[in-house]
Amino acid sequence: MSDRHLDRPTAHGDIKPFVRDCLRRSGAVVEESGYELWEVLLSDDLSRRCREEHLCLTFDAEVARESPDALFVTYGSPFLDAVVEQAKVYGDYTQLYWPGTSAQPPQNLLKKIHDQIQFQRCRPPSVEMVWTAEHRFYAFFFLCTFHSFEKTEVLLPVVIDGYRGERREDFFQWWDTVLPAETPAYNYTPAPAMSPEAAYLAACSIAEQDAQEQAQAIYNRSAAFRRRELGKIAAYYVETEAALQKKLEAADTAEKRARLTAQIDATRADRERRLLDAQDRYRVKGDVRLDHVMTLAMPRIHVKLNLQLGKQVFQPVVLYNPINGQVEPLRCERCGKTVTAVLPDREGKLICGQGC
Repeated sequence: MSDRHLDRPTAHGDIKPFVRDCLRRSGAVVEESGYELWEVLLSDDLSRRCREEHLCLTFDAEVARESPDALFVTYGSPFLDAVVEQAKVYGDYTQLYWPGTSAQPPQNLLKKIHDQIQFQRCRPPSVEMVWTAEHRFYAFFFLCTFHSFEKTEVLLPVVIDGYRGERREDFFQWWDTVLPAETPAYNYTPAPAMSPEAAYLAACSIAEQDAQEQAQAIYNRSAAFRRRELGKIAAYYVETEAALQKKLEAADTAEKRARLTAQIDATRADRERRLLDAQDRYRVKGDVRLDHVMTLAMPRIHVKLNLQLGKQVFQPVVLYNPINGQVEPLRCERCGKTVTAVLPDREGKLICGQGC
């Protein structure tokens, strides 16, 4: 498959997010291998369309010239057409699974826990029990359309951890390293999870805040253009009014003075109207709607610990992620924040190590 349209425009900022999200939704593995270069292991569906299993992609014409093995993705290119056709077959909902058959805890699991979580003012923890359960993550993709001096569209992903009920901004950083399956090859009991409806409400609240930040960023980027246009309008009316004032001073009849005074008043009113219109043109109006949803399932390893402080015994449960090999932070039982350092308080709760 050959895409070599090097005479086309080099700016493809709007294509990249679309292609990345379509590849991600298809289950492809995408990894940045260099400046403006993606190494992609295609999913079965895209592989059949492209007749390739592995591709090196770039959206930059200069990089394509310097990288003969790279496929330049641009408007009208066969690869982009294939991605669009694949995107058409998707519905509003997709469910994918971790591709492995068994998630086993590492032999140095307790050491990983010691290294990644600090338990302060108590004895080092011991392991009471270990078990594996299936966890579900809800990925909501919101399409944000912003109208200002130009139209901007952004696909905003919000991933909610169904077990912990919180946003996972790092999710696709490690999920994208595996090639997901359409059916599970493992057999683990599902962990307790919030309902999809509750996850959606949480995602909507986050998406609204993110959209407001995006709108503010768009407004801030227009500052130089806004100042320039407002400056031109103001300068034009200052010159116009000055010319009318000069004529007014030279007017030799009451009729001329009345007419020029009315013109000055009209000029000032017109200036205010033009300035308000210009400012309104740069205001950002946004629309946010849900585009599609993905449920992504994977096993996580639960580890119940024994912590002792005097006669008190605490038994927190930590989670081990077999994909990224990390022990996940605990949650403060007082403020709810995720933390990597905890200490027991007088009420028998594990709270932030720095206090909260």
